[in-house]
Amino acid sequence: MKTEEPIPLSPFRCPIPFRPLTRPEFDEMSRLVMAHVFASLSEALIHFLGGESRVRQRVPLVRAGLPLGTQAATLLTDSIAFRITALAPDAREGYETHLRRFLALTPLTTLHWVNLHHHELQLVTLTR
Repeated sequence: MKTEEPIPLSPFRCPIPFRPLTRPEFDEMSRLVMAHVFASLSEALIHFLGGESRVRQRVPLVRAGLPLGTQAATLLTDSIAFRITALAPDAREGYETHLRRFLALTPLTTLHWVNLHHHELQLVTLTR
C-alpha cells in the first residue's frame, strides 16, 4: 500500500507574485465576492424551495381596484415573497420604501428582505 507524503507548507512560496491591495482594489474585490455570494444564495434558495418555475412568479399589481400589470417576484408561498440584496447602508432606506410600495400594490401579505453587505447581514420582514 502506497502512502503519500504530506507536502510541507512552510516556508510557503506562492508561485504568483502579489502585492498588497490598495483600498479601491480591495473594495472592488470585495464587491465581486459579495455579488457571487449573493447570486449563489439566491439560486440555492430557489432550488430548495421547489425550483425556478415554482418560486419565480408574476404577481398582479393593482391600485385603487385598477389592474396595473404584473411584476416578477420570488415567492415562499402564494402570499409571502422574499428579496435578497447586497446594498450599502446609504441605499437601504430608499430600497425599503420601494419594497413597501411594491408590497402595497400586490396581493402579497409579507415580504422577507435579506440584505448582505460586506460583514453585515440585515433581515427585515415587511407586512401589509
